[in-house]
Amino acid sequence: MSSTMGAELDNLRWTPVRTMTGATTWMLRVSTDPAVKPGGVYFLYNPDAEVSAGSFSIGDDVLVRTVHSWGAAVFAPSTTIRRTEVRYGSPADPGAAHVVASVTNGWISDSRVADLQTFTASAGNPAAALTEARRLMNAAVTAGRFAECTEVTSTAGWVKVPGRPANGTATVSASCN
Repeated sequence: MSSTMGAELDNLRWTPVRTMTGATTWMLRVSTDPAVKPGGVYFLYNPDAEVSAGSFSIGDDVLVRTVHSWGAAVFAPSTTIRRTEVRYGSPADPGAAHVVASVTNGWISDSRVADLQTFTASAGNPAAALTEARRLMNAAVTAGRFAECTEVTSTAGWVKVPGRPANGTATVSASCN
């Protein structure tokens, strides 16, 4: 089990997902093969409310309630559910399904609801793009959109569009509340 951004992760890891606009958003992915017997599907479950807890993402624009492969179990964690479990079995009988991964949101037990935000920028080089992405994050706080943002990860690199000079691009992912 690991702890990150106030969340306890069990057999889950953060993974970048490319959006349709070319930006990056961060989601959770099952880390290792849970070695379950064939015949079931993976689904998200909220054990506190005893209900389904959302959908898996295929890219950033297609949501599905179940997936057949553990490698396809990618989802954006809810900021309003204390614990989300990835279960394998039948969604019609969640009590009999096996818990293969889970995320417990520590920020909810702290009565602070945080949200993972992505700030993306372009500039003449990767370092300048990263500075601009951080400026955008700080501007969101200054404008009152969030009380605070804490940087979680950042990436920067070169992007080459045919027929145009290379440009720097950067993404800052932050836990904001």
